[in-house]
Amino acid sequence: MGRAMTQWDPQIDLARLLEALAQEILSTSDDDVRRASVEGERAIRISTDEVRRVIDAILGDGVDAGDLDASLARAAGLREQRLRQH
Repeated sequence: MGRAMTQWDPQIDLARLLEALAQEILSTSDDDVRRASVEGERAIRISTDEVRRVIDAILGDGVDAGDLDASLARAAGLREQRLRQH
């Protein structure tokens, strides 16, 4: 079953994990790095577009507001009122 928890040494285990991660990074091909970069940029772009769409819908400017939860605008208004009270 492995070492007992009483024999656990977090510093040694962390050093082993960091070494394994370093080896994995060093063995990664340039193509893999480029592919991961493109995929990461795509995910960020999609997330950014979604955040903008939600903000537009809350502010009442969005055309696609129909598929958003109607409580979002109400929640934003309540938050604004609470901020103004303080």
